[in-house]
Amino acid sequence: MIFDIERLYEIYSTMGYVAIVLIVFLLVYALVLRSMYRRWANYVPGPVGGAVMRREFEKKEVWITKYALTEGIIKKEEAIVHIDIQPSGDFISVPWENGLNGECGFHKGDWTSSEAEAVAQAEEMRHKKITSLLKQVAKLEKLKF
Repeated sequence: MIFDIERLYEIYSTMGYVAIVLIVFLLVYALVLRSMYRRWANYVPGPVGGAVMRREFEKKEVWITKYALTEGIIKKEEAIVHIDIQPSGDFISVPWENGLNGECGFHKGDWTSSEAEAVAQAEEMRHKKITSLLKQVAKLEKLKF
C-alpha cells in the first residue's frame, strides 16, 4: 500500500510536538527580548562608544544635615534630585570633593530643602546626642571596681 496510515499519523504527531516546542520557544524568546529592551531603554549612547544610564533629574538647593554634629550644616546649591532612582525625589547627589566620581549621594533623612528645617533637624540631632552621652556617663558612674 502506498499510504501507510500509521506512518502518516506518526509523522503528523511528531510535527505537532515540533510545532508546540517551536511556539513555546518563540514565546520565551519574545519575553526575553522584551525584558532586554526594557533594560536597554534606560541607556543612551555615551562617550567612546559606550552606553550610560539615562538620568532624569532636577537641580535644587539643599542643606545637608548628615554631618551636622561634626562639620555643621552644609549648603549645596547644585544638588541633583534623581527621579530615575527614586521617583518620590528622596535621593540626591551633590558635588563632593572626596566622593566617588566627585559626588556623594544622600537619602531624605540626611538633607532638607530649607534652612529652617535643617536647623531644626540639627537641633534634634544635638539633643539626641546629649541624651545619649548623659546615659553613658550615668552608666560609667555606676561601675564599681
